[in-house]
Order: sequence, then C-alpha cells, then structure tokens
Amino acid sequence: LGQYQAACDDISMALQYKYPKHLEYKLGLRKAQCLIRLAQYKEGLRALQQCQAALDFSKLSDDKKGAIVKDINALEIEAGKLERKSSIDIKESPLMELNNPALPGASPKLVVEVSNDKVKGRFVTAKEDIEVGEVLFCESPYSCVLLPPYYSSHCCSCLVQLVAPVPCRFCTQTRYCSGSCRDTAWSGHHQYECGQLDLLHSVGIGHLATRTVLAAGRDSLLSIKGAVKAGTYHSMASDPYSRVFNLQHHLDRLPVEEVFQYTLTAALLVTMLNKNTAFLSPERAVAGLPGKLRPVKPGMEVEDKVLHYIGGLILRHLAQLVGNAHAVTELLEGEDGDVQQVRLATGIYPSASMMNHSCIPTIINSFTGPKLVVRAVSTVKAGMEVTNCYGPHYRRHTYVERQEMLSNQYMFRCLCKACTDQKERTYLERFKAYQCKKCKGAVVNNKCEECGEAWEKVSDDQFDSFYAMIESDQDADIETLKKAEKILSTMLFCHNQTLARVRDRLARAEADRGEYGAALVYLRQAMETTAARFGSDSIEFGHELLKLTDVLVALHGDGGVDVKTVNIVDG
Repeated sequence: LGQYQAACDDISMALQYKYPKHLEYKLGLRKAQCLIRLAQYKEGLRALQQCQAALDFSKLSDDKKGAIVKDINALEIEAGKLERKSSIDIKESPLMELNNPALPGASPKLVVEVSNDKVKGRFVTAKEDIEVGEVLFCESPYSCVLLPPYYSSHCCSCLVQLVAPVPCRFCTQTRYCSGSCRDTAWSGHHQYECGQLDLLHSVGIGHLATRTVLAAGRDSLLSIKGAVKAGTYHSMASDPYSRVFNLQHHLDRLPVEEVFQYTLTAALLVTMLNKNTAFLSPERAVAGLPGKLRPVKPGMEVEDKVLHYIGGLILRHLAQLVGNAHAVTELLEGEDGDVQQVRLATGIYPSASMMNHSCIPTIINSFTGPKLVVRAVSTVKAGMEVTNCYGPHYRRHTYVERQEMLSNQYMFRCLCKACTDQKERTYLERFKAYQCKKCKGAVVNNKCEECGEAWEKVSDDQFDSFYAMIESDQDADIETLKKAEKILSTMLFCHNQTLARVRDRLARAEADRGEYGAALVYLRQAMETTAARFGSDSIEFGHELLKLTDVLVALHGDGGVDVKTVNIVDG
C-alpha cells in the first residue's frame, strides 16, 4: 500500500505489546525497509542494528541466520549510499521559522498595538512592508476539538486522515493515527473526557471550553487563582493560558438569557469534572485502572470556592469562544469527485485572534492539520493594520447582512472601507444590475455608477420572459438559450449574475455536443464575472478553472487549436 509510516507505527506498537522475542528480528527488518523508503536513513540504520541484535534470540538455523545477515548488510550498504547521495539539505520549513517573542507563532514583522477606542481594542499592524503570499502566522492551537462526524475518519489528536486507526484503550469513540497520538491525548485531556464524550458533544462549544481548562491543568489554574480574583492576571507571551484568558468575552454585553444559558452549561460541565473525573481530585484516581474513581471521603470534597472558580473559567471561555474560536477546515473529495471545504474541528489560536475584522481582509487562512497558516493576500505597507475576515465578506454578503451578523455575534459595527464607502456598500448590487445605455456601466439604484446617467427600466415582454426562464432554471434547448443570452446581454450589465448563469448553461450545452470551441467562449465570459465578484484567488474561481481545464483538454484532444495560456483578470 505504500503506507510506510503507518507500518512503522504498527511495528512500534507490536513491540510495545510483547511481540514474541524470537520473531522481533522480522519486525526490525521491515521497519528498516520502511524507514529507508521514507528517506530516514539514520533511523533505518539504527533499526538494522536492532534487527542484528534480535537475531541472537531467534530460533533460526545458522544458514537462515546467515541469509538474514546478508540482507541486513545489503540494506546497510543501500542506506549508506542513499544518505551520501542525498543532496537535499534537511532544513526547517519556513513555516516553523516565525519568531516573534511578543506574539508567539507570528511573523517578526507584526506587532500588537492597543487602541484608545474600546471597540477596536488590540489590533495587529505591520512593522515592515509585507508582500503578497508572505506567511504571517503559523500557530498551533492552545486547544482544539475534532467534530463528532469525523471521529471515524480523522485522528482525534493531530487531525490527519486515518490509515490504520488506533482506538482508545477504554472507550469506543476516539481514534488516533498512532499510539503516540493516543498517549499524548490521554495524558493531556482524554483521561478526563473518556466516558464523558456524549455529554460534551451535547453542549457544542462547551466541549472546547472544557478542553481549554483541561489543557491548562488543575495545578496551574489553582496557582493563578489569586491573580485572577484580583484582576491582575494579564497576558504574557511566556504564559500561553494567560493569552487565552485575556481574549475578549463580551459577558457584560450579552443578553441576560444568553448569560443564563452559558452559566447553566458551565455549572453542568464543572459538575461533570467534579463528579465523574479525577481532574479536581487527583487523589481519587486508581492507579492502573483509568476511569475508575475512589469514593469521596468525608472532608475530602472539593471546596465550593474551587468549583465556583473553575466554573467561572469555563463560563468565561464559553463567552470568549463565541467570538474567538476558529473553524479548522480541510478540502475533502466526495464520492462524486466534488471537492468541498468542510469544517473539521474548532480551535482557539490566541495570537491570530489579535487580528481585527475587515470585510476586505488582508489575509487568508489555511490549515496543516490543526496548525493555522495565515498568508497575506494583498501588500501591507509598514504601519498598516493586518485584518482577518470573521465570516461576513464583502464579496459574499450585502452591507446590511454583514452589519447584522457582526453585531449579533461579535458585538460591534464594522467601519472598514467596504462598509463606509457608499460605492463599496453597494458592491454586490452591480451583479444584479442593468446596463447603462450610454457607457454600458452598472446601473445601481436607477443611476449609472460610472457616468452618473439616470436610468429608467423600459418594459420588454421578451426580455422579461427570458429573464424569468433563467432565474427559475427552466429547461431550454440550446437555440433558446442562445437567443436568451443575446437579448439579456443587450440590457444587463456585463457581470450580471443572471447573464453569467445563462452563459454557463450554454458552455455546458456546447461541451455536451462536442462544440468545445464555442463552449470556451461562453465559459470565459462566465469566468470573468466569477473573477469580478469573488476574485481570481477564490474557491469559486477555482471551480471555474476546473471547468476550463476540462474544456481545454477536450479541445486539444479533439484536434482544435493549440492550448495557450488563458488569462482571466478581476473585473
């Protein structure tokens, strides 16, 4: 299968669980072969040495031992040659070289500033010029929770897709990519979550709030209790939990009903930790019997003030995560070949959370497992703010929709260029616009955006009929679609989404009957509209590029014109 790393993990687990001593040489030889295939030559040579030592415990005849020794010697020679021949300098990935003492996981070109404006608060600016494509953040989450639908397909610890799943030793719900990930998860949080996952899944973001407390650890939380109560527990780069604790929470501005609901959830979760786990009472754990708890002895109960303190922290994190949690996404291919971006997990990234929102963001997020990688999508000059998009994007939501979404979830009114510039406010309207008769610009609110000419719609039954046909996705033959495209293009703005829709249907129809040249013309027109609305770096435009590739390949294979570079520029 070529899954060499999975094979190495399986071998390590087999050795861990008392694989027969006289057969260990077999596993050592296989592990060495896998490591050599993975270009891990030094580790492969060590595995060969272990294999050689394990031969002393084998029950092989001298002749068979000699044959194994020959195999070992041949592999040692091969690994040595490959190691010497390898001209690849093994360096740390540029993603790992980000070193910003004040903002862990961020580029040294970034700095956090504090505004006197209470709404703006802390924000990120550039100390130096930033070019398009530069990595600005490469941050691992403080805490992260895999969503339940992906428990059977992804590692609950590092989020990679599973090849040879390793289950929890005590429950049937979590799965891991290796014994190492399983043990890391157990020591960190799963020893407390094991057997409690049904409850944790029922409280949504409450699971991540609980995981955040577990990640901090009981002793650490109790050690900062005095500072928290005194209001002196401030954010410090050297204390990861402090940077989570000091994220904005808006508890003082939430409706009473929501605060009551969050408080009930926090009370439920702290009760679960107290009654069903040894997190708050380590002395109740039974050595060698994970999940088993000693009964609480009289006088050994957890003090109410500790329960209130831990419950208060969970409540704080619940409120914080509403506005600070990041969706961890991945591109997954469905059975029909369709590729979609799905929400895989939810994590909290305290450094990246320092970026404020803009409906026209300067960055784009991607993920490598749970690690958040943030790159610049536009040039940022020194002194300019670096902004993220919290969801409402000017290319996908109207001004009213954006303000409503941001107000409801994040408690602020956006004042970015897309929300303050009158022309930008009506950005999406141009994709529903009619065409100015004078300059062919977009007519928005009965006035041309380009020349300012007033416009009045003239009734046209044929136009109205074709427009309604396309909007309702009625079936139509190719000749009818061509006629509709001709009529609509005389009255609609060149990037009108209805016009783009009929051109996309025409491109598909022409391709279906083998007229790839004609399909290419319509497809390029539709792509220009997609680029103008969503941008040439968008997922939507990526889907259109896949269509274009199919048509160009078919055109080339059909003996058409040579395929040349196709340039589609944002409109």
